[in-house]
Amino acid sequence: MFEANDLFIVKVAEDALYFDAGHALPVKQIALKLAGLTEIERFTSMFEWLKLKVRKFESGTLLCEIVDFNPWEKRVFESQNFDLSSVSKLLLYSAETFKILKLARRKVVHKPPVSIKKPQPTVPPRPKIEKKKEIEPRPKKPVRKKPKAPPKPVIIRKTIYFKSPFFSVTFNNGFAEVREYFFDRQTVQRFLIRAQIPNKFIRKEFEYIKDYFAKLLKVKEITVKAEIKIVNNEVTVLKASSPQIARIGPNLIEEIKVDLIKKKLRQKSSGNSILTLKQWLASGDKHEKAAFDLDDTEFIDEFIRIKKPKHGEQIRYLIKLHNPKVFRLRILTNPVSFVFFLEGRQRCFLAWETLFGTDGTYLWALPQNLQTLLQDKKTFKREVIKIENEIKRIKAEGRLQYLQNKPENFIRIFHNYRDAEGFETWKKELDALLK
Repeated sequence: MFEANDLFIVKVAEDALYFDAGHALPVKQIALKLAGLTEIERFTSMFEWLKLKVRKFESGTLLCEIVDFNPWEKRVFESQNFDLSSVSKLLLYSAETFKILKLARRKVVHKPPVSIKKPQPTVPPRPKIEKKKEIEPRPKKPVRKKPKAPPKPVIIRKTIYFKSPFFSVTFNNGFAEVREYFFDRQTVQRFLIRAQIPNKFIRKEFEYIKDYFAKLLKVKEITVKAEIKIVNNEVTVLKASSPQIARIGPNLIEEIKVDLIKKKLRQKSSGNSILTLKQWLASGDKHEKAAFDLDDTEFIDEFIRIKKPKHGEQIRYLIKLHNPKVFRLRILTNPVSFVFFLEGRQRCFLAWETLFGTDGTYLWALPQNLQTLLQDKKTFKREVIKIENEIKRIKAEGRLQYLQNKPENFIRIFHNYRDAEGFETWKKELDALLK
């Protein structure tokens, strides 16, 4: 049931307003309250979301004020749940007359003209006069007229400027697109402008993290300069540019990438999950993980730059030896650590490296070399699962107890930070193991 002053978000479709994912009112049950009640033919694509405030609900008629067009808090929509069975009519009004007029296309009611019959004077009947037979003239041959040449189309070229909210910009591969209505005084017509603003750094996946761009650019709207051509009442955008879109480049994208990784690292996680990089990113916002498909090396470089771990040199060297084509980098949570795949001449290894621990690098040898492992992928997968279970066992039992009952294929390389050549010593032991 709706109460006065209730606030909620609705999604605008062409033929209905959606109050939640499963309940909507069709356009035939919706009217605009302007000077009087105005029926709606369909909604335009100008606004995708509306924020409504209930003013009155009586006898099945719901009167609402539109307090915001395309509100920022549209995520509230996902948690809404309404029963519309008692609503027979929805009336909408707004203090922003210009916007509510752009919201929907109104029905035009054509009233037939009222004919007034005038009284006809009575005329006495005329006497019948016999007509003489006339000789019908021969029909004249029709004169063929030359077809008129079609009028030359009127071509209008001009440059227009307009502003558009940042949230209404659509990102695609190599450009950003803006849709905005424009009234041309010369033709006295209203056109829908679809301007594509080129930018080679923009990708379609950035659509999911648009809020990050708006935040770092410190803008809520963009300014667009568009060169257009109007021919026979059809408009074409020849060229478009925007200073705000032009600022999106490698540095800004890198800053957003770092922010996303930092956000992920700040999230608390529980359990002993061993995840690939894609799974680790996917465990958060599914849209954010789609924005950057990082490879293993790129992620480790960003990670070391952000966290500056104690074992940064070791991690950087391990990712250099790591073979991502055979085995994607594994990430352990709580706390964060990594598992690398190292290829040796005789055997291959899985290496587990922490960020700040003092226990050294843990390695487990696989039973065959790379060529043999790839020929028997089932055995390879089984051996990897065994080693992952060993790591989970360490996290459950503790390192000291595990080292007392370590398996035969386990090897440990210590970190020596007292010695200035500690990293070189660690590196030599690892290289000797892979020969």
